[in-house]
Amino acid sequence: MRRLRKTFPIYREQALAIFHDRYRPSLVRSFKIRDTLPEDYCHVRGDRVFFYSSYPNCWFVQFALTDDDRSIVNGRLLVISKSTAQILFDE
Repeated sequence: MRRLRKTFPIYREQALAIFHDRYRPSLVRSFKIRDTLPEDYCHVRGDRVFFYSSYPNCWFVQFALTDDDRSIVNGRLLVISKSTAQILFDE
């Protein structure tokens, strides 16, 4: 596991390192990382506002793996807390 700096909040580059510790770059076909829930992410079950409010102060990584169905682009989501550097959601 890569070493992260000890201060928080974590930055985008550190969130990306956490993501790549979970999913090796060779397994990832595409990804987007942002600090808001992607508008085109359609897999949130239930209320989008409730989902987003459940993960305040987080990085959202929308991605697709090489073995995913090619018709699905960026169909997975990983949520990383900026304040604890922990993965809170992985679907």
